[in-house]
Amino acid sequence: MFEITAVTLITAFGIALIKASLVAAYFMHLNLEKRYIRYMLYSMLLMVALFFAGTAPDVMKADGLRWENQSVRGHIEEHTTYADQHPHAP
Repeated sequence: MFEITAVTLITAFGIALIKASLVAAYFMHLNLEKRYIRYMLYSMLLMVALFFAGTAPDVMKADGLRWENQSVRGHIEEHTTYADQHPHAP
């Protein structure tokens, strides 16, 4: 990488979003469909975003109010990463 991970991610996701919208509009013919199809699509995408936003903080944390992720806790205390333990991982 070019050590500009934020710019790289924004560019990659921007291109992917443009490609996905073109596929949805022309290949899936959503530009010719009735409006309720678009509303269903947008509401589904909103629900996916809400479910992700609701579960992501719990998954990304190593401890919580009444639980603790022991496997992550060991890596945090040893200051190791997955790449340190598995050198041939991508």
